[in-house]
Amino acid sequence: MDRTFCCSCEGTRGNDKRNVNVKRHRAETRFGCLAKMKINCRQIGKYQVVEFIAEHNHVTSSPIKSHLHRSQRRLSATQVVEIELAESSGITPKASVELMARRAGGHIDDLLTNIFWADAKMKEAYSHFDDVICFDTTYRKNHECRPFAMFVGVNHHKQTTLFGAASLYDETCETFIWLFDTFSAAMLGKMPKTILTDQNAAMAKALASQWPETYHRLCIWHMYQNATKHLSSIFQKFRQFSKDFGDCIHEYEEEDEFIEAWNKMLERYNLKDNDWLGRTFKVREKWALVYGRDIFCANMNTTQRSESMNNVLKHYVSY
Repeated sequence: MDRTFCCSCEGTRGNDKRNVNVKRHRAETRFGCLAKMKINCRQIGKYQVVEFIAEHNHVTSSPIKSHLHRSQRRLSATQVVEIELAESSGITPKASVELMARRAGGHIDDLLTNIFWADAKMKEAYSHFDDVICFDTTYRKNHECRPFAMFVGVNHHKQTTLFGAASLYDETCETFIWLFDTFSAAMLGKMPKTILTDQNAAMAKALASQWPETYHRLCIWHMYQNATKHLSSIFQKFRQFSKDFGDCIHEYEEEDEFIEAWNKMLERYNLKDNDWLGRTFKVREKWALVYGRDIFCANMNTTQRSESMNNVLKHYVSY
């Protein structure tokens, strides 16, 4: 039995039977390449190479691009079954792809992962209204749950203004560092005076590293959402707790008054050892109003404008 393995650029393309006036012909893919390998097992019962031509008459693709070849873009029956099993088990497509990539030896380098764009109108708006921006990554409409992030601010009429947007691969510190560097480069090195975000540790670390002069404020709405998540039993048991917690955020004029009220709240509801409240208190300068009264925030204390843009986006974008 003989088998001959030829280069995909073997032979030449036949004459195009269509109209010769076709505007866009497909790119040439065959160059008469003679590279091949022929094997047989007739004489000794084992496969042996009987002819081998290694030279190609064209530029070959590099190993890191081999996954783009048609022969490498097929799923085996086993892989199809694994994908269907993962989907029926509730495993996200992203997790399934990560698992299959690891089995194949890891991700290929130089893949497109993060995208940022800002047009001339956005850049012009930012040059005038760069004092405060809201940054939010909660919009995830695509099936692989890739975060979609927007840099949003307000103009002199308090109208929501978009400064830039990005499609991210994940929400790691390295990704946010890349994004903040890319945003500032697009805006000619100009960084905002204040930025409002949700409570994301990786985001906070990246901001402290790349934009140390920018005042980082936390979204109050997200603060309440996280509080109801981590302290659900306290909210249900004590109706007064919501007011006491809100007063610590909004009501006090002096730092001493705020700290005294916070400690009384912990004692009243037996929360001195609560881990989430302890971590929240350590970053109190980012959310308690007593620390931000002298900081210009354009009357914004939440990322609601980003949420509004997310709602608008749903009518135009479908993944």
